[in-house]
Amino acid sequence: MIRSVIWRQTLLIAALVVLTLTSRVFCYEAQVENISGTRYFPAVKQAIAQANKSIYLVMFTVESSASKQSKPGELVGLLIEAAKRGVEVRVVLDQNVDYVSWDPRIKSTNAFRRLKDAGVDVRYDEPARYTHAKAVVIDQKTVILGSTNWTENSFDNNIETDVKIESPELAREMLEYFQTIKIDESVPKLLEPRANSVGISRHFLDDPGIGPFLVKEQAERAFDLYLYLLWKFAGDAQGQVNFFYDDAAKYLGIYQGWTPENYRRQINDLLRKLEDKFQLIRFQPRYGKEPAITLLDYEDPQKPYQLPNEKQLLIPGEYFERGWSRQLSLRAKFCYLINLAYTADSDIKPFWSKSVLTITRQCGGVGQDVIIKGMQELRHSRLLEARYDQLGNKPYDTRRPKMYKLLDLYDPAQRDQDLAQLQTKYGPKQYAQARQYAAIVFEENDPRVVEEIITLIQERGPKKVAQAFQEVAQKNIDNPKRTYIYTLGIIDAVPNPSH
Repeated sequence: MIRSVIWRQTLLIAALVVLTLTSRVFCYEAQVENISGTRYFPAVKQAIAQANKSIYLVMFTVESSASKQSKPGELVGLLIEAAKRGVEVRVVLDQNVDYVSWDPRIKSTNAFRRLKDAGVDVRYDEPARYTHAKAVVIDQKTVILGSTNWTENSFDNNIETDVKIESPELAREMLEYFQTIKIDESVPKLLEPRANSVGISRHFLDDPGIGPFLVKEQAERAFDLYLYLLWKFAGDAQGQVNFFYDDAAKYLGIYQGWTPENYRRQINDLLRKLEDKFQLIRFQPRYGKEPAITLLDYEDPQKPYQLPNEKQLLIPGEYFERGWSRQLSLRAKFCYLINLAYTADSDIKPFWSKSVLTITRQCGGVGQDVIIKGMQELRHSRLLEARYDQLGNKPYDTRRPKMYKLLDLYDPAQRDQDLAQLQTKYGPKQYAQARQYAAIVFEENDPRVVEEIITLIQERGPKKVAQAFQEVAQKNIDNPKRTYIYTLGIIDAVPNPSH
């Protein structure tokens, strides 16, 4: 029976490790301890806590969805504490690339941000090559390596094998090898929040009595007004917001055509609803003045709201500045927040993937219909990309959940202007037909695609184009082939009629 003991011997295992790293074989006298399975976490925790001079971590995955209180979060916290007490800490994380689209997939982002914000030297490798190592070198003499990623499943559920090796010689070889990892200096800029982003706690999505409750009650204007208040919140310690009726009316789309008396009455009704029904604010109307509004804490409404420090999603300033609250339905707006939250936690960034059942369970029990239709609307609005697991010979019910990628918030006014120009250029009939076809493949809000379809009808003939889109329209809404590119393939496969 294998027991966890420390022994001194000629270290064959170290020689094999170095062989895989450098193609050179060295044998070292060393102390080796088996820390496989659940023994890994306490061993690496103790080693980091006792570090005196240096820590060099190279890690394939640090779980992004983990909180500070989780085991992965605790180890990240220990790295930060070590740096604060003068230990030289360096961390290299892996990022991947989608070898089909060549999109980068950045993971371990929450850990990266925590370390970066604390002043720790943390970097990502280049995306085209996997850094699959899971290794820590401490004080240039202790090496911990094996199969364990810094994730809850690796620590507690998976079958993992790891060793702790006391050997200055092996540590030196490992550190030299780590220097060969190529670093991608562009990643920190990609992870920076957009200017004017608005932070909102994940609690808003997760608590059945907050965001999901607003959706279930179909309280769209109250939802919009609350996000507007968060946008205007400047971090006041008492949770107070500078509020002006005219600005709020313009944001809600009730300024034009309404008298000041009417839109103030409407806004006051919404503010009372946010106070009495949803317990999100404290509202004090003041005669002849703007109202006094205080945002309240989600978990304790007796306390003022404060900007979240962790487990937050960041709403881009363009959402407010470009009037997207007036472009999308309530369910699409809620799904937009869901996409922001899951993208932030994703280890396949910029994509994320969860089943509809998981989303509804984690987001306060909001209805599946809200998620399905909200996601579809975001796709039709050209704000969301979806990718599907290829079935092949697998049964349909074994297909993995869709992968989603949130797209940039473009200017909807410019889009409408471009579409109007197409209608003027080609006439209402051709324009309407092209948009109808484009909607089959979620592209009716892309002026480029709409014009391309008009050109295809003119060059290939209306019958050929109609048959191609009709064939695609017969496919399930979640069929991976329901795309514009696939439709073009159908059109191209049919020979042009002879003239």
